[in-house]
Amino acid sequence: MCNGQLLEAVKLDPKIANFGRISPKPGTTPERKIVITRADAGPISPSIIPIKDEDVSAELKTIVEGERYELIVQAHPKANATSVRGRIAVKTGLAEEPTVNINVFGTILPRVSYRPSSFMVPSTGDASWKQSVEIVWNEGQPGQLLSAAVNNPKLQATAINSGNRRRVELTLTQELGDAGLPAGVEVTVTTDDKDFEEVVIPVRLQPVRKRGLANRPEPRKAKGAKPVNRETKSDDDKPGEESKGAASDETKSPTDASTGETPKQ
Repeated sequence: MCNGQLLEAVKLDPKIANFGRISPKPGTTPERKIVITRADAGPISPSIIPIKDEDVSAELKTIVEGERYELIVQAHPKANATSVRGRIAVKTGLAEEPTVNINVFGTILPRVSYRPSSFMVPSTGDASWKQSVEIVWNEGQPGQLLSAAVNNPKLQATAINSGNRRRVELTLTQELGDAGLPAGVEVTVTTDDKDFEEVVIPVRLQPVRKRGLANRPEPRKAKGAKPVNRETKSDDDKPGEESKGAASDETKSPTDASTGETPKQ
């Protein structure tokens, strides 16, 4: 008798329901399809166990009886939610693998977002500093910015509507000084969008990185270059000494002009 190994009871394609980024448009009901197929354990008869998560729903459709089914998963984003999470359990009708679980997840785009995520004011900034943050409508036509205000007297915020672009500009009206910027500074922007009437953008202090001499990087050296010892003086710089290998006029031996050789003594 040959004892075979059961490789897989049921096949899922794909194995999860990933909705990715979900539109914030009201009434949006995105869906994903997962194919459930018979594998090594014989015919299947899938059924959905009641789902507890309100964010998701599912239904089964038969493609080939006992062989192939389609699971249609729908996401139901809640108002002001930032994500969808859930799990769907399906009975297979097989003793080898009675239940398979399918995880469901997705990220809901906010109706209105802004970038970058905050204003960064340098600690050494002066009255010439300014920075803009763009406000984006991820669904529908962009609204109008009505006003922008900041809760710090050393800063000034301005709402700018230009074509389809909406941005807020923050400027320094005076130097921060040693006191820096306290915690909790933020810019509040009002819009004419009834579903998103206010946007609050944090303001943070960006410290200056100080680099001491000890942390200063060494200069790069060319490949093959030998290090130079700047403290070593050359022989020419030593007082009272002559360069090695160079004889004085008094110690030189006379030579024969015709042969260039030194005559024997």
